[in-house]
Amino acid sequence: MWAFTGGCHYDDGCGRYAAHCGRCPVLGSRHELDLSSLGWRRKNSAYRGVPLNVVTPSRWLANLARSSPLLGQFPVHVIPNAIDPDVYQPTGKEQARKQLRLPPERKIILFGALRATSEKRKGYHLLQPALKKLSFTIPGRDALAVIVGASQPDVPPDFGMESIFLGTLSDDVSLALAYSAADVFVAPSIQENLSNAVLESLACGTPVVAFDIGGMPDMVEHRGNGYLVRPFETADLTHGLEWVLQNDERRAALSARARQKVTDTFAAPKVAREHLALYEEAIESGKRQ
Repeated sequence: MWAFTGGCHYDDGCGRYAAHCGRCPVLGSRHELDLSSLGWRRKNSAYRGVPLNVVTPSRWLANLARSSPLLGQFPVHVIPNAIDPDVYQPTGKEQARKQLRLPPERKIILFGALRATSEKRKGYHLLQPALKKLSFTIPGRDALAVIVGASQPDVPPDFGMESIFLGTLSDDVSLALAYSAADVFVAPSIQENLSNAVLESLACGTPVVAFDIGGMPDMVEHRGNGYLVRPFETADLTHGLEWVLQNDERRAALSARARQKVTDTFAAPKVAREHLALYEEAIESGKRQ
């Protein structure tokens, strides 16, 4: 959202960019003409008279851009972020779990993000009660929560099940192994554009359970390659995880569709062609003016 706000990348529902920012809650400011307002006004001045084409990775962000005073005057296009499906691809679960030293027989629920447990926007505070509810239907001895992007805390979290923290995985190979090792990836973000983690999980054939917000519906097909949860209902988050985990045949079909969705829509060559087509259209439009 940075391109049409006074400075924040996600506004956490503030909505003040629809005027001219100011009194910014991130800054703890009570002044109309604060740093956020100055940033908004500088962008307004910089954009004026420039023939921009705006590209956003998700329909959610496109709709926000179209309705914003700063970018609403320009054509807004949706072209997703790309992923290399040759890098993020399924590895056999047994092999992936062996390499990551994860138990072969458990149902693994993977949650991962930068600052996974400390960034409120990523929804860790909503994941915790959902997993505790899940432990009543899938016993803790059968389920395992695996967290990527955070270190093991001194006091283990009460998920109602065992948890393993893998820390930060900074290379594609390790990340692809983590996705492949999991039975389901959960993304309880409360505001999100087009999550790289969700794309990577789907590319590795791992179904995704996520709140029906932001760019999630662009990637997750409800009951097709995952489950879209009613925002921000932890009971439905639990139900979505149950729905994926409790039927092996269904999960295999979800896995196949997850991979197919990525290769059909988000593979790098296809996305590159969409960008190229937009450049060519803009050049032709410029010639006609």
